[in-house]
Amino acid sequence: MKLKILLIEDQRAIHEMLRIATPRTQVEVISAYNMAESLAAIKRERADIKYILLDGTLTNPQEDGSPETTPLVPLLKKKFPQATIMAISGKPEHNDILVEAGCHSSSPKEDFLIPLLNLLAEKEGIK
Repeated sequence: MKLKILLIEDQRAIHEMLRIATPRTQVEVISAYNMAESLAAIKRERADIKYILLDGTLTNPQEDGSPETTPLVPLLKKKFPQATIMAISGKPEHNDILVEAGCHSSSPKEDFLIPLLNLLAEKEGIK
């Protein structure tokens, strides 16, 4: 059975980077590019997702500057209680807010692959 990673991110290049960086025989990347797809994935997927990567802003920045995806954190934690959730916003303040909301860790978007691949190697034996 493949390890499942849910990637909630609006930039298609980030999805492709994750697919290229992880072995397809061991990892399944489930993609959501906007809030509607994110909510559909939360509803559709079984509770066996192990890692979730969450961008702060998908398409519509909030008027107050807060991360658009903050309301997803409690939904993700409830549906996928065993999953490790990593905030991967390009804005450090969004990562801070998402961690305060319940994400387990954060990484600048441009560097997310390094901590993720280290985590997969350490916890899952995937290289």
